[in-house]
Amino acid sequence: MRYKIDFGLVFVLCIIIMIFDPIWKLLEDRPEAFDYGDIIYHAVGVFSFVVTNLAMGIAAAIVFYFMSLFLDKKKNFEIYADLRGNTSSLLYTHMKILNEIEQFKEVNKRERTGDLFLIPDIPIVIEAFRNINSEEQKSQFKESLKEYFSSTSKQS
Repeated sequence: MRYKIDFGLVFVLCIIIMIFDPIWKLLEDRPEAFDYGDIIYHAVGVFSFVVTNLAMGIAAAIVFYFMSLFLDKKKNFEIYADLRGNTSSLLYTHMKILNEIEQFKEVNKRERTGDLFLIPDIPIVIEAFRNINSEEQKSQFKESLKEYFSSTSKQS
């Protein structure tokens, strides 16, 4: 099972802590509000400095984590784009071949510009494949393929 990690609250808390530190430093010019206020102010300032640096590190780690996820997804997208291109070219090549065979003449009934096949042609080809279910139709299909390839090899 995959877990989804949500860093939104942690990231916002880190940003608030980073904003708190400069605001706290602005209070140094103010006079003491009570006895030993200066000592307490500097103790909180040191603690604030440490927590702010820790918050900056955590926020940076979150940013780098999501950057690495983004780069990984982008790399995967490029792989899928190449795979989709190869699959489309393979499908187009097969549709050009099947276009010439008797069982797939339904594909030729659609109007198109040039010899381009479009997405609506794909269900027609799949339906024609599903219609080939008896042994006689399978043997006719094989014979049609043999005739097509023998005629193309003679033309070459």
